[in-house]
Amino acid sequence: DGYSAGDELKAALKKAKEYYKLFPDCMLIAGNHDVRVYKRASESGIPKGFLKEYTEWLQAPKGWSVHDKVEIDNVLYIHGEGFSGAQGHLTAAIKNMQSVVMGHLHSFAGINYVANHRLICFGMNVGCLIDIHAYAFEYGKTMPNKPILGCGIVRKGVPQFIPMLLNKKGRWVGEYL
Repeated sequence: DGYSAGDELKAALKKAKEYYKLFPDCMLIAGNHDVRVYKRASESGIPKGFLKEYTEWLQAPKGWSVHDKVEIDNVLYIHGEGFSGAQGHLTAAIKNMQSVVMGHLHSFAGINYVANHRLICFGMNVGCLIDIHAYAFEYGKTMPNKPILGCGIVRKGVPQFIPMLLNKKGRWVGEYL
């Protein structure tokens, strides 16, 4: 009874076009679901040359690019695959020995700092921006931890996490700041 991968792609592209208008230039970090098709192709012996690039199947505008990671002003931006738990973002900062911003961990968000005698750095998990009522997230209905919706900002090296506050029906309640 599930949607096909093609159905999900059509729905995602419809939503993506709204983001393309808002953000004509964007450095997108590929996530674990994005790379799945490339991993499966590799496991099956299909050369990468037979596959479309991310920006092509995403129908992304020219100002969009897709990366495994991006570093801006000594802050590393990653998806976060391989890190888990409430402190996954802090572990990512420690393992990379620099400040890290990541998503991937839907049920946790926030900022933690770590320091040694040479430097101080932070790990920030920005949560996610998923609709928990959508078909694709039906699997999480019975899970005790629910997704935290939000976004992160880093200004002059200082991180800020901004949660999206929702009412009991899961709708945005308005201005946060």
